[in-house]
Amino acid sequence: MKSIIQIILITAFLQLFSLLSIGAFAVEADLPLAENISCEEAQLLACQSQTSFSSNFDQGGEALIDPASCITPNQNLQLREFWFKVDLSGALSYFLDGDGVNVGFEVYSGSCKNLELVSCYSANENNTYIYFYGSGESEYFVRALGYNYDGESNFQVSLNCFTPPPPCILSIEEIEIAPCANSEGMVEIELAGLAEGNPNIDFVTCEIQTDGGLFFFDGARDADSWQIDAEISGTSIIYINVVCGNSENYCSDVVNNISLPLVSCETPGTGNLVGTTIWDANCTPRLGKVSFYQPGTNQLQARYDVVIQNNGHFIITDPLIGEFDILVKIDGCLAEGYEDMSVSGNATNFLECGLLRRGEVSNDNFVNVADLSTVNNWFNQAIPDGSLMNYLDLNCDGIVNVVELSVINSSFGMVGDVVPLD
Repeated sequence: MKSIIQIILITAFLQLFSLLSIGAFAVEADLPLAENISCEEAQLLACQSQTSFSSNFDQGGEALIDPASCITPNQNLQLREFWFKVDLSGALSYFLDGDGVNVGFEVYSGSCKNLELVSCYSANENNTYIYFYGSGESEYFVRALGYNYDGESNFQVSLNCFTPPPPCILSIEEIEIAPCANSEGMVEIELAGLAEGNPNIDFVTCEIQTDGGLFFFDGARDADSWQIDAEISGTSIIYINVVCGNSENYCSDVVNNISLPLVSCETPGTGNLVGTTIWDANCTPRLGKVSFYQPGTNQLQARYDVVIQNNGHFIITDPLIGEFDILVKIDGCLAEGYEDMSVSGNATNFLECGLLRRGEVSNDNFVNVADLSTVNNWFNQAIPDGSLMNYLDLNCDGIVNVVELSVINSSFGMVGDVVPLD
């Protein structure tokens, strides 16, 4: 007959065996499986958001290795997988860092139903790093492979992208030159234009070479526009060079050969009328008409043919003396009116016309379908130097194309000034 102590020990042993068989004394329970253990459930890693992902290979799905892979699995260890979808939009290249990815990465193109292995990388000291060039238009899937070391297989996958900055674009759009030189022989000049890219740079630099010297200026930039106010000397500008950016992302524009006024603002009056406009110096001389009217009426007193030079100036010699409403109409632009302007016979008279609105090429002082039709007749044709049709080239690049259509569209429906001026 067994003793009571023997019976108690046998019973306790049987209970302990039962508990161990159901895992009640396991050190750590298995973690639930992750969601991205298949291609269809791949975790998105996007260049635009610089995402990362952390987990443990104990949560990965069971992995099978294709013979084409560079991975040679250890048959004695549990190989697990996680899937990632890589979005390269806007990126030139990317780094995929796998801290703790202890077996390697496989990179696939195509779709989940038709995957093609394009790259394979084995781990180095339990980490895997990829520097991979890919097309931003393509879709890539990356499989992270690792062994489950009893819950000690934590890892993090991080996507770090190199995204090139947007291209830098700069243009000189407007040049306004004073009609005369001041008492120190300096001529005021105002430049303005467009600048895209390099959003963190809030200035532009300018170099102006004249026959009187070399001048340097900085100008202010506001969003996509810039402006420079300066003084220079000489009788002609050899070139203007405006620059925005740095060695990594640099853009500039150049304008050559612009006449400067020879008359001094201190010179006794000639009785002439000097008109100034904000002008595109790339434009060849343009024809125009300047009309004098009795103020507040449509009674024409005098009309003069003028030529706008590439510095934006025109001159009327010995104009009618008195007070007038003046209407300026330059080929390719809407008419602009100026009220109650005095013209003196013993002074040099100045008329600042400002920026004339472009887009009127049908000579009806109204930007409409007639202008579109006129440009269409010359579409994609070069305008020869000296051509009487040069006013059709609204941006002065030597050809009539979509830019002219864009200029007309920006002014569409506008009407120039007419007399009597209000």
